[in-house]
Order: sequence, then structure tokens, then C-alpha cells
Amino acid sequence: MATREEAKEIMKIINLYEKASGQSINLDKSSVFFGKNTSFVLKAEVCTALENVIEVIEGSYLGLRTVVSRSKTLVFKAIKDRVVSRIESWKNKFHSFASKEVLLKSIALAMPIYVMSYFKITVKLCKDIESTLANFWWGKRIGNIKCIDSSGVKCLRPKVRES
Repeated sequence: MATREEAKEIMKIINLYEKASGQSINLDKSSVFFGKNTSFVLKAEVCTALENVIEVIEGSYLGLRTVVSRSKTLVFKAIKDRVVSRIESWKNKFHSFASKEVLLKSIALAMPIYVMSYFKITVKLCKDIESTLANFWWGKRIGNIKCIDSSGVKCLRPKVRES
């Protein structure tokens, strides 16, 4: 648990960093996170010692959640929803395989990759996103017929087993 003295030490380190690097840290853009068992009085003391840095409760920064709970499925559901909504906006148009490749690689895959550079996401989420991307890549299913969107629509019918 943090104390006022430790917060003052952190401020000394920040000041030392500013002197050594020549860069200034904007404390108005800085925040601190406390555990749920931290008393209100201690939170106020630490925030005051850190020159009135505000406490972050819940939010996002650069599209990432600032607080990640134990349930990763709920936390990262927004990633899947963003990928799905982006792909849904492309489905009404016919795309060649080349244009689909560009859309998937440059836009759809960039969303989860950015998050994955900071957090370890669940295997289930990876499989769900992969399934969504594969469905877009291979086309639409109309009944038993799989249609591949390209310059002309080609339909692949499943082979019927002859007995």
C-alpha cells in the first residue's frame, strides 16, 4: 500500500528525470490507480503528494482500457465487436480477393494486433476473430451454396453423395 512518503519519492524521481532528460511531465495528463481496499484518506494524501494527480477509476487511453479485470472475455469483447462492425460495413459490396486482402490486413487485423501488443487476449477471442475474418474472405452462404464474392459471383455447391 502506498504512503505519502512513497508518493513524495516518486515526485523526486519524476523531477530528477525531468532534469536529466530535459523533458517535462504533464501531471494534468497523469493519473493514479488505487486498489479497492485503499482508504479515502490515504488516496487523498497520495494524490496531494503527487501534486494533485487525479485518481483513475475506469476509462480508456488510446482505445485501451486503463483497468483490466479478471474477466478478459468481457474486457476484450469490444475488440471483437469493432472488427465485426467494420467487416459488416464491407459485406454489402463485392470485393476482389486482392481488395479483401488489403482490407483484412491493413484494417481488420490492425485492431486486435494493437491490443495484443499490450495485453494477452484469450484464445477464444482469437478464434472468434479468425472465424469472422475467414467468413468475410470466403464469401456468403446462401442456403447450401457458398458464394465467393469476386468480379463475378461464383457459387460452389457441395458434392452430393451418391449411394
